[in-house]
Amino acid sequence: MAHVLPTINVDSVHDCFGSGALKRGRDYAHDGMVLSLGWNVHNSVLSGSVMGSGNNDYDVDVYLRPQKVGADGYSSDDTVWGVSASRCTCPVGVNCKHGVAVCYATMDHVGFDQEADDSWEENLGSSTISPQSSGDLPRQLSWINVIEDFIGESGRAIAAGVLNPHAMEPQLQEIALSIDVKIQSENNQKYFRSSEEKTLTMQDYAGLEDGDQKQLNIKIRPLRKSDAGNWVKGQISWSVFEHSYLTNSFIAKEQFLAMNQLVQLHQDNLSFTTTDPEFDTRFWSDPRLWDLLKDATATGIPLIGQLAIRNVEIAEAAEVLMDFTQEQGFDGAELMAVTPRIVWQGEYLKFPRIIAPSAIVQLEESTDTTPGLKGKLHARIIPLKTPLSYYQREMIRNSTSLALHPKEQETFFEEYFPTLRNVLPVFSSDHSIEFPTKKLPSLEASVNVTRGKLEDFVVVDWAWRDTAHGLSQEHRDAVMDSVRGVFPDVALTGNMLKGTAVPPFIEHVADKLDALDYVTVKFVGERPNYRELSGDPFVGITTTSTDNDWFDLNFDISIDEVKVPFSSVFIALSQDQDTVLLDDGSYFSLDHPSFDALRGLLAEAQDLEEWDAKSQRVHRNNAGLFEDLADLADEWVPDVALESWLATVRELANIKELPRAAIPTTLNATLRLYQEDGFRWLALLYDLGLGGILADDMGLGKTIQTLALIAHARDHKKESTDSGFLVIAPSSVLSVWRDEAARFLPHLSVEVLDKTAAKRKTDLPINADIVITSYTIARIDEELLASKQWSGIIVDEAQFIKNHTTRSFRAIRSIAQQAKFRLAITGTPMENSLSDLWSLSALTAPGLFPKFKEFKAQFINPIESGSELSAERMAHLQRRIAPFMLRRAKEDVATDLPEKIENTVVLPLTAPHRKLYDAVLQRERKKVLHLLDEDMDANRMSIFRSLTLLRMLALDPFIVDEDNAAIPSTKLEDLLERLEVLTTGEDHQVIVFSQFTSFLKRIAERLEEIVISYSYLDGATRNRSDAIKEFRDNGASVFLISLKAGGFGLTLTEADCVFLLDPWWNPAAENQAIDRAHRIGQTSNVMVYRMVSEGTIEEKVLQLQKKKAELFDALTTGSSTAASGLSVDDVRELFSLD
Repeated sequence: MAHVLPTINVDSVHDCFGSGALKRGRDYAHDGMVLSLGWNVHNSVLSGSVMGSGNNDYDVDVYLRPQKVGADGYSSDDTVWGVSASRCTCPVGVNCKHGVAVCYATMDHVGFDQEADDSWEENLGSSTISPQSSGDLPRQLSWINVIEDFIGESGRAIAAGVLNPHAMEPQLQEIALSIDVKIQSENNQKYFRSSEEKTLTMQDYAGLEDGDQKQLNIKIRPLRKSDAGNWVKGQISWSVFEHSYLTNSFIAKEQFLAMNQLVQLHQDNLSFTTTDPEFDTRFWSDPRLWDLLKDATATGIPLIGQLAIRNVEIAEAAEVLMDFTQEQGFDGAELMAVTPRIVWQGEYLKFPRIIAPSAIVQLEESTDTTPGLKGKLHARIIPLKTPLSYYQREMIRNSTSLALHPKEQETFFEEYFPTLRNVLPVFSSDHSIEFPTKKLPSLEASVNVTRGKLEDFVVVDWAWRDTAHGLSQEHRDAVMDSVRGVFPDVALTGNMLKGTAVPPFIEHVADKLDALDYVTVKFVGERPNYRELSGDPFVGITTTSTDNDWFDLNFDISIDEVKVPFSSVFIALSQDQDTVLLDDGSYFSLDHPSFDALRGLLAEAQDLEEWDAKSQRVHRNNAGLFEDLADLADEWVPDVALESWLATVRELANIKELPRAAIPTTLNATLRLYQEDGFRWLALLYDLGLGGILADDMGLGKTIQTLALIAHARDHKKESTDSGFLVIAPSSVLSVWRDEAARFLPHLSVEVLDKTAAKRKTDLPINADIVITSYTIARIDEELLASKQWSGIIVDEAQFIKNHTTRSFRAIRSIAQQAKFRLAITGTPMENSLSDLWSLSALTAPGLFPKFKEFKAQFINPIESGSELSAERMAHLQRRIAPFMLRRAKEDVATDLPEKIENTVVLPLTAPHRKLYDAVLQRERKKVLHLLDEDMDANRMSIFRSLTLLRMLALDPFIVDEDNAAIPSTKLEDLLERLEVLTTGEDHQVIVFSQFTSFLKRIAERLEEIVISYSYLDGATRNRSDAIKEFRDNGASVFLISLKAGGFGLTLTEADCVFLLDPWWNPAAENQAIDRAHRIGQTSNVMVYRMVSEGTIEEKVLQLQKKKAELFDALTTGSSTAASGLSVDDVRELFSLD
């Protein structure tokens, strides 16, 4: 089993710590002053806590290094550790007596060689810990030792008045570097041993002669200044600087970091492990070490010479050159001598003393007269810019040259000189040698082309040529930069191109590469021939009618009189390629306006599921696509049927030019002029078998226009067996349709299906002219209703199926598939987003737009994001939808309608109401913002619960929690005051809308208290007609209506005041509610009051309403700007604090 603590080599303790620290530290361990021990084998750190002077406990870290690794790794019993350094929280900081105490307490626990420690006389005995102990050392303290250490030398000095107590602040330790110049006597030694060297003396210096073989080197170690002011080696070593800087190191941080960098680079420079306390410069091959040494002196660390050395200088670096000169040989031949030389400050250094592969030293008598300096020599260390190899050093030491005979020189210059000049700079000091011109390497591209059945391939292999003279990084980068300018995808590991990327490379890129400096292109085998078609493309389109609804397209494309198969263009554009390669080797770029336009049309048309590479068909409803194709084509040749059809569709786009269909005489009503235009538009759609969207403003009589169409259709039915019209509407307005049909078309039979087939236990009415049912019944009885081919399907309040992902939408779409005519009626064809419009068009005019995913990419995203394409996409959308949607605003056509006056009433919250609202806002805001960061769609229900809570709280705290009854609602009190004035003093009838029935019921309670008559309608009201009659016929003063239950399908022109109590971000819902009163039949001005609580979410909602209104106006009025639907950013804005 491994020891709890490590086995420490006692010799390493003696080497690391000074004699004073050793003696005191052993006494501390002997007296049980070590309180705890710990060992982290992973970090090689031994830690402990030691009781010190003045009742202070000091924390100690001792850094160990493995000297002998055990058989089972570092954690095994037989691993021996050496001490590198220690740090302590005491004033000394490093290699102090407390570190010694921790080492000896550890050795006592584990066991060590007593004979190796001559001054250790006895074991620690009872002051040891066992492996099973907790690590705490029991104290056995001599009270005398405790008192002595407690007082300490400084304490006694203060008591004697010798030392100022304020002088006891810890001082930074001064450090220096010892520069010890060594000399060794033996010659011709590749390496020399420490036993054969000694520190240079003046006598040794006197014996040095130029050209002798005596070698010098330098050893460096850290010093510290003792209390006596002397530079000493004790209590400091290189190991102190091996670790990160700590504030208790008591060494200036700048100096510590400089020493740390020097230690790290020295260790990186060694290829072996050593415990030598001095750095031996013989192994310094990295010139940066001398830079770091010089940096250390810049922090204030002095270089202290030993014995003969008085001062030390690190000079600027010297350069190593190869000198080529001419000499006379013994045989009279002109020899070429190659000699390495060291040049410093423009002069050759004769007989330089090499102390390292990266430096030399110059010794000279010092002129420095600074007192206290003992030596007489000035040592100038000169780093070398280029480190020397062993053989280069030997040549310099021996002052030898390489002599080459004329017969050898040619081979030398061809095979060896290029490499040599890349190792060291070359020159000729006697100007006798002319060097060959340096040939720069070139990059060769080997191109191998394979012509395949399906597509062509090119493999490009890259290789550097002529590299005998070397390949500098500068030249390499310059060549590669020029290649990337032509061929950005270059990879020296090789490139492979295929398909349409091959011809442009062969025809253009390869030649451009070959024209570059230092680049050559070679083809493996024969270079293939490709032909680029660079002319403008000619696009011709003809059409062929296949049946009543579809037209086939035929594309004729040619470039430079070469016919291009449309399938090739189709595939390339669909796959977002930029080039088309034909079978004969000709190719052309798709970067042309004609192809850009075609790309956009293909992206749209392909998603209609009628287009592929072999067949292109367009449904007649997609008239806008035909117009776009005609604009694109250089030659557009539609067949007669299509031309006639497009002319009709163009007429639809302008209602003033519609055929004047006769108003049915069977219609028991007089239509206004704009209603006659609406009827004629509907009649034309019906006669052509088209569908559409009647989107007139609320209150303009969409129902009577539709009934006029039904009368027209029934009057002109071709066969008596023609099925009738199916009207699908919300349950709340089935009775309205029944009554209006009976009033205006008394001659037609009307059936209302307000129960499912299972409950009716009857089949569909066979001979009814008009069948009226609800969305719910349509969804449940989908299969039954879809089994009949209706003359027409009319979907009232079609905004109810704006979400195309719902079951109701899919059911009604299925029912409508067999209908001859489809009409959607809604005053709000778009409530939240352009996706609403897609749903209605998919129901009434299938084929007008692509599938939703593509519609979203083409229209919704660019328009609602306000991108650069917003205006262009909106204009495109308007062109497509114009023939199939009719919308008129009241102010444009119903000029006799009384004025609608809208007011926004901003009400401040009471102080307790404000305090409660702000507290809930902070809580809900934090929750919602977190949910938005996760996923809005996944957390939609939680987010809307928070929105609803804040909206309710802005109305009345009581409807959130009855415990808030004591907190008054400003909005409720203000409303009651206004109602009392309007109904009692001015005799108005008022409609009050709210989305929250709990608030409506609270209003009802208060109206009863102040005796104001009212009528009430929400989704739970069983008999709607009774509630409406109470207000219309019996004169109830106030009609309380939930927005969802009464925002549509009601005519309440008796009222001339409307209150909207809680705004919502869908302006269409509010406009629908207002138009219950402001519609045809109203004879008084209508006052509208939007009541908004100040500083609440309601103000944010009004801002969103404006954005929604802008989006709808952009679609219907031609504006190019639009806002988005309710997005993550919208929700963030609702919860913002400003």
